[in-house]
Amino acid sequence: MTVPREMDAQLTNPRRAFSLLILYRWISLIPPVGSLILAVSDGDWPWRLVVALGFAVIMNILISIFHRLLNRDVLRYPQLLAVDLVLVAILIALSGGWQTPYYLYALSPLLAAAFFFRFRGAVITTTIFVPLYLASVLIAFSYSGEPPNWLVVMMAIVGFYLISAVFGYAATLMQHLRSAGDDLADAHRDLEVIHDLTTSLQSAADVNEVEERVLEAVTTELNFERAVVALVDEDEQTITAWVGRARKGPVSRKLPHSAQLPLSAEGGVVSQAQVCVEVTSERAILSIRDNGNGFEPDQVLKRVYGREHFGLRGMQERARSLGGACEINSQPGAGSTVMVDIPLSDRQEDDEIKEEPIPLSTS
Repeated sequence: MTVPREMDAQLTNPRRAFSLLILYRWISLIPPVGSLILAVSDGDWPWRLVVALGFAVIMNILISIFHRLLNRDVLRYPQLLAVDLVLVAILIALSGGWQTPYYLYALSPLLAAAFFFRFRGAVITTTIFVPLYLASVLIAFSYSGEPPNWLVVMMAIVGFYLISAVFGYAATLMQHLRSAGDDLADAHRDLEVIHDLTTSLQSAADVNEVEERVLEAVTTELNFERAVVALVDEDEQTITAWVGRARKGPVSRKLPHSAQLPLSAEGGVVSQAQVCVEVTSERAILSIRDNGNGFEPDQVLKRVYGREHFGLRGMQERARSLGGACEINSQPGAGSTVMVDIPLSDRQEDDEIKEEPIPLSTS
């Protein structure tokens, strides 16, 4: 599968496509050169064909010399294609209008739109070019006096749309195939990372090493910004502890938390709960929300020695001891929200926060 992907990358590369379009422009000058040779062999000297051919050659030379600059500018400013459309229309007007030998040459800006801007860009560019083509046919009729064959003109317009749309659709399909190939490659890489992680966990010495390896794989190899690993007591159906790690920034440290969080509601009191951990370069924020029965925080916190809700006051005291804050919001019948905001001190060594148990359970 490597060869097709390399070929696809080459064909969809903007520089490679632009180089192929330059080659096409030179090859498309063969019919005009042949037309001029036949006219001269018949004893005629069609100065308009000479001027048109010289004009086209000069255009091709300039495009060949400044192809990198033009390639970049066309991708950045698609309006530049309108200049090429006008110049092509001038060539058609000089070379006989509907009898022009520059039909293939006129397709070059349409093909460029198809390669660079896909199907939609090809159709829009062709729609802009059709009035210019009709104007060039009428201009050629004004100086030659020969009425145009409108059937040929209509077939030429249909050919413009058909050819540009086919190439635009093909370019769109190639882009989708390349995107699908990239997604498959990413999925294959992720599976390899997971397989290697699974293999390495078999040799882990303890739970802490397992946590470290999982966090390292998720944040570094799978490229997640943050990751959290939780330990679950299956018998008690509770989360007993969790650790988190951030991938980027100065805070790429382990954040241990000790807690007892229920995974299931007892007596139907809580049916949904949400735990969020957010780590920045300055702060660590833990937010816990549930849809339980709720309570009055002010009344509960007044019970200094109450065994039932002493954990709430302990959470606030521990948060303050770390220079942070613990905010408790609740009301009867509306659930509860607990938010702990801890600043990350620069004086910590080894980029680790001192592990202290923070009880987070409420009743």
